Amino acid sequence: MSSRSQRLGISFFVFFVSVFLFVSAGSGELPVITLMTDAIEQGGVIQGIIISANQPSYSMVLVDEEGNTWASVDTFMYNDMLSFVIPVPCNTPAGNYHVKGSAKDAMHFFESEPIQIQEFAFSSEEIYLDRAVTSLIRTQNPQREQEANALWAILNTVDHEAVYYGGAMRIPVDNYRLTGTFGDQRVFRYSDGTSSESRHWGVDLAAPTGTPVFASAAGRIVFAGERLITGNTIIIEHLPGVFTLFYHMDELEISVGEMVCLGQRVG
Repeated sequence: MSSRSQRLGISFFVFFVSVFLFVSAGSGELPVITLMTDAIEQGGVIQGIIISANQPSYSMVLVDEEGNTWASVDTFMYNDMLSFVIPVPCNTPAGNYHVKGSAKDAMHFFESEPIQIQEFAFSSEEIYLDRAVTSLIRTQNPQREQEANALWAILNTVDHEAVYYGGAMRIPVDNYRLTGTFGDQRVFRYSDGTSSESRHWGVDLAAPTGTPVFASAAGRIVFAGERLITGNTIIIEHLPGVFTLFYHMDELEISVGEMVCLGQRVG
């Protein structure tokens, strides 16, 4: 797969890579971390496991050479291994970083050898919106705000028992036209002459109405319903804090609480 596929989380926990030793402020056997790579592009994902852990869980942070934190996650158990997945923000400056781990009491920490964040050339585009869409986006709407809050409540949930899948993911449709990529810089031109900028947090796959949509990985349905901005929407939880979201679907064939398999039709 391409580096862009890795950015989409297409593969998880394939650990045939170099081992980085950590320095620990505590006593006893030193924790050891295994990372999938020693370099990752902006918008990518840092995956790793902790070996010889002396605590049941750790907080992991991505820090720059000045000590600024750019991302933070908790570890979780996967296949009897203490694991973590750290998303690298698209705006993370290129350079050398460290992954730091600490126990919940924050008394002891361990730090990786440098991992390099590499610059990625994100696309940019202008999108012109008609009066109806402009009104939908620009007009204050309590329902839209309520739906946004509910969405973020789901995505900010980290259930450490939600370990359903850790293998390769699949593209959710078989035949499609790629119309938007992850991390795109977008300028929206509204019908009233104003504009706004945002980053695109998904991948747009265009296909004819009626095209089957399949689960990208096994997991639990945590949302299935219609939203003002994204239409028919499905959210699948795969790992603690790891979700896939399906927007603008024509029909939903799954309900909240159901478990789905890799490649199962969901709409």
